[in-house]
Amino acid sequence: MDESDTIVGKPLRGEDCEVVTVNPNAETDTVECSHGGHANHTPDPNSGLGRRALALRGAHILIATVEIASVAHLWVCAITGRRDRALTGAMVVLGIEGAALIVTRGDCPLGPLQARLGDPTPLFELALPPAAAKLAVPALAMVTSVGLGLLIARRPSTEGSGTR
Repeated sequence: MDESDTIVGKPLRGEDCEVVTVNPNAETDTVECSHGGHANHTPDPNSGLGRRALALRGAHILIATVEIASVAHLWVCAITGRRDRALTGAMVVLGIEGAALIVTRGDCPLGPLQARLGDPTPLFELALPPAAAKLAVPALAMVTSVGLGLLIARRPSTEGSGTR
């Protein structure tokens, strides 16, 4: 990959054409291609990351996936009234994440370590625009809180004990 295949020094991904010019001052990474058209080529978010930063990013993605799956299972149990061991695990995962978010005042606990390892891109910005990424943690906290409230409100009846 030569210099013409980069935007502000970052390799491009998804290109199917030869880059002719790049406007580094544009709001988006618009590239004029040799075929005369324009394409929105995006910088590769993994370019320039060391092994430790990539390993942390992978672990961070895995953790986020488990946490989102925990929120989903919480909601399934809240809606169906089901209680199972997976719900207990989900509650432990969400409790640990909630405590970590309280300690870090709403910021991702892995953010500072990620930055120290040379990864400046917040996890949710890998999938969302920056404005939406900043809202992801508060939105997920709200969705989790509402699901937990519904779970508590829909307590299953205990058969044989006379209570409901």
